[in-house]
Amino acid sequence: MTDRPGDGPLRRLGRVVPAPLRASAKELGNRIETVVAQRLWDSAAPDSTPLPIDALDDLARRHPVTDVHYEYAPDDRLARGVARRASIEPYAPQPGASLEIGSADAMTSAELARTGWHATAIDIDTSRTDPRAPAAGVAVHEMDATQLLFPDASFDLVCTFNVFEHLPDPAATFAEIVRVLRPGGIAYISFTGLRWSPHGAHMYKVINVPYITVLFDQADVLGYLRTHGLPDRFPWVNEYSIEHFREVFHSHAGAIETLHYEETRNRWHTRLIAAHPGVFKARAPSFDSLLVDTVHATYRRRSND
Repeated sequence: MTDRPGDGPLRRLGRVVPAPLRASAKELGNRIETVVAQRLWDSAAPDSTPLPIDALDDLARRHPVTDVHYEYAPDDRLARGVARRASIEPYAPQPGASLEIGSADAMTSAELARTGWHATAIDIDTSRTDPRAPAAGVAVHEMDATQLLFPDASFDLVCTFNVFEHLPDPAATFAEIVRVLRPGGIAYISFTGLRWSPHGAHMYKVINVPYITVLFDQADVLGYLRTHGLPDRFPWVNEYSIEHFREVFHSHAGAIETLHYEETRNRWHTRLIAAHPGVFKARAPSFDSLLVDTVHATYRRRSND
């Protein structure tokens, strides 16, 4: 085996160790680091003082912006709609009346319409609607998700993707979803980038520093971005902790049953928590809220009888 420039023993070993074994070792390392970080969190005295903005330069070098695969070109929107419809299909295989909340381009609804659904899509701002959605038969409405203008039991399926982390009132929206579902109807909810998780600031296309809005004052971060000529406008994200979301999704147990509920934890950046446990403890609602970055949930409306 020929050495490459900059090779060290660990790099050379990494090239001969099978990829699955390397992945398992990394996951084990992440879990160990998470345990250490939580112990430091538990014992730390809260310190609400954010890091000085000068520290952001070093962290930005250590966490450079990488290729982001969530794009908005026509082919990307179409592919995303196809993938999302496929994720719903196991839970709602028979077409009926569907509602997509926070539809953005509405291409998920377009794919539902293409496969036989009577599709409706709503958003607080419908200017982003892809023209292919109305052309496919999707009824698109500008509407507040906390006050849906539909009668009770109107839909066989309500779906929403990457919306709940942006809602000003997730509890009211979920109550409306339950209300408009027909008995036996399915609610399919998927969202990522929760506020307190590593990339909850939704700045990753511009600056990829994990936990940037926990470690730093927001005004300082925006000033830093402007100074460096970087975009400084990002989607608004609510401050719900994962515990708060759990309360919302389990608050209608009498009306709905859970078919699937899954949380994904991001343990890749717990060294930052270990390095600044007091800051994290003072500025984040819980340790678990720092890890959970994705929620997938599917519910079924119970029968009236």
